[in-house]
Amino acid sequence: MVPPAFPLLLILPAVAIDVISWLLARASKTVTRQPPPKDTPVPRPRWWHDWLLALGFAAAFLAIIFAVQWPFASFLLSDAADNRFFARSGHWPYFAQPGDWMNRFFDFNKDPITLRGIALAFVRAFISARIGLLLGNYLLRLKR
Repeated sequence: MVPPAFPLLLILPAVAIDVISWLLARASKTVTRQPPPKDTPVPRPRWWHDWLLALGFAAAFLAIIFAVQWPFASFLLSDAADNRFFARSGHWPYFAQPGDWMNRFFDFNKDPITLRGIALAFVRAFISARIGLLLGNYLLRLKR
């Protein structure tokens, strides 16, 4: 049996997204407002607020996942990760022939990170952040 790959370090981008949303929610609460009457629906933010928030979430996610996961993936391919916790030696399938390719990550000469690839990743992160905010706003308005 081949053990599963070590999981992505998604906790750090998640913390950054939480901090961004906490800072923006805190900044919006500093403005003094009158409390709404009891039977009014939940106030919705302006339409562009979620779009800007999704842009910030996508940018923060990409910056942090790139800064953290790339070096960690290099570490997982190194000999330092050859232990039971990281399971470096056991994640290759049995039919794979051992060789130098097992300790290589990306070679910048052959596999460059292109602007097109980063832009595509940003668009995907933006779309998923926007869908998440849309579903979150829907759940805020949902009542029993």
